[in-house]
Amino acid sequence: MTKIEASLLEVLNGGEPAKILIAMSDSLETLHEDLQSREYADREEQLTTMQKEVQAFSEKSQAAVIALLEKEKGRVSVTWETMFMVNQIIVNGADLKLAEDIAAIENVASITGEKFVELLE
Repeated sequence: MTKIEASLLEVLNGGEPAKILIAMSDSLETLHEDLQSREYADREEQLTTMQKEVQAFSEKSQAAVIALLEKEKGRVSVTWETMFMVNQIIVNGADLKLAEDIAAIENVASITGEKFVELLE
């Protein structure tokens, strides 16, 4: 089973660059439980600690993907944004080769394409 969503593969096979969402398999659940069980001096300390630790966890988890994106940005025009609170990365301008290379990274859970939803008036 491929990590790349079927509808995204169709777009990429057509040669069009795509906006993709990369979900990492490393779960933040255990870290969240640990952080919730700790004692904090006040709410500010709790929020600061949580933000720092979740960000550090996601940066470590996403390191191989970010390294690949840095390496490939000369070959393909991509930009990306990390969403550390959910351990995901949004990439603009991905091509098929880049998506396949990302999917080959062990701790990548899935790669999905941008979704458009028609709003009713």
